[in-house]
Amino acid sequence: MKLNDLVDKINTFKSIHNTNQSWRNSDSPIFENEYIKLMRIDSSNNHSGKMASNGKQWSILIEEKKNFQMLKNWLNLKREFKDALKVTPFRKSNCGWVGIRFYEMEENPTNEIVMDILGYIFEKV
Repeated sequence: MKLNDLVDKINTFKSIHNTNQSWRNSDSPIFENEYIKLMRIDSSNNHSGKMASNGKQWSILIEEKKNFQMLKNWLNLKREFKDALKVTPFRKSNCGWVGIRFYEMEENPTNEIVMDILGYIFEKV
């Protein structure tokens, strides 16, 4: 998938104007490679213990096997989304997970969009 196509697809989920409070509670797809193992997908309006007025936070929770933050497609995606895309530690620090976080989203992430994001990041160039 091309970066522009992925950005357009992600942006269909994005808005900071009128987000309904809800949490994702469906099963996550299976994804694993030499860099990561997908553990869970979360989303909520509650960031750092406060209700967020600027939309949902998507959390693609992963077990990181190798650092992926220097991969070309990650850097392209990060450059596109700037501070609305981060990798942060999972709140239970002893489990070794990190979260790929998208901020300022309106809708919950679907399995399809998460697989598109991961497929893009780890696409063999």
